[in-house]
Amino acid sequence: MTDGTHKKFLEHLDSSAGAVWKTAMVAVSRGSPVIINPTTRAETRGDWKKHADDGDLFILKRVEVKHLSAEFTSRDDWPFGNKFIVCAKDSYDNALTKPTMYWYWSKDKTHYAVVSCRDYKQWTVDTRFDSRYEHDCEFYFCPTELVTFHKEESYDGYREKGIR
Repeated sequence: MTDGTHKKFLEHLDSSAGAVWKTAMVAVSRGSPVIINPTTRAETRGDWKKHADDGDLFILKRVEVKHLSAEFTSRDDWPFGNKFIVCAKDSYDNALTKPTMYWYWSKDKTHYAVVSCRDYKQWTVDTRFDSRYEHDCEFYFCPTELVTFHKEESYDGYREKGIR
């Protein structure tokens, strides 16, 4: 980068700030929390690495987390057959901000399953007795083949792989 192109880069950086803030305002008005990253300026072209950013903004998504009383490691040993209970129908239907996914931990927390809400149109509704509240309730179910199953990796495992 030359001094001339660095100057143009700074001009473009400055002119993009309004679009970043407008994007954040649109996302917030639609119910999504937003984090806007700081923008710093490299006054010289040789100083650019100290000012490289990690993106303009993050639009946060809602994730529902459940800890089940059942043990499982994969689809093969899922104890509830080919239908995966997602949640009470009312809780999803009445949510102001819809979840992006549901994350279910096995009883021993060695494995987890994820239901993506992108598959919502393939969910079905069934009535079951809810033993927690002692009444019948409508629930959403996802076909088990759409659920992804994962083995938990310890924090040390992430550190060994260089993931922070």
